[in-house]
Amino acid sequence: MKTKIRIFDGLIWGFAALVLGGPVCAETPYDGTYIGLMAKFISMSNASHGCPTFDTPAPFTVADGHVLIRWDDRDLKGEITKQGELMMRTEAAAKFVGKIDPDGILRGQYSGPCVYSLSWQRRR
Repeated sequence: MKTKIRIFDGLIWGFAALVLGGPVCAETPYDGTYIGLMAKFISMSNASHGCPTFDTPAPFTVADGHVLIRWDDRDLKGEITKQGELMMRTEAAAKFVGKIDPDGILRGQYSGPCVYSLSWQRRR
């Protein structure tokens, strides 16, 4: 009897996923926690207060392909494409453009008042 109920429950959840437009959990292959590897200052584009230097960027988490990183006093927000490309922006027009390689390393460049080359490694 329990087996029949489990099969029925599975059919109900499967039907609900189809009706709702996909699986209940939309996890992507890029989801997870990323740990900072390297931060390299490249240039100052228009910073009146100077540009801080640091060895590694702060960690962040990707959930359902969405990324939110706190950068200075702003939020960088973006989404990862199926190809592992990521573009994030702040309300003040600063942006990060990068790509995750097959080894789970995200490399890219942040361009705002200060410009940095950054990289993170996905924690497995």
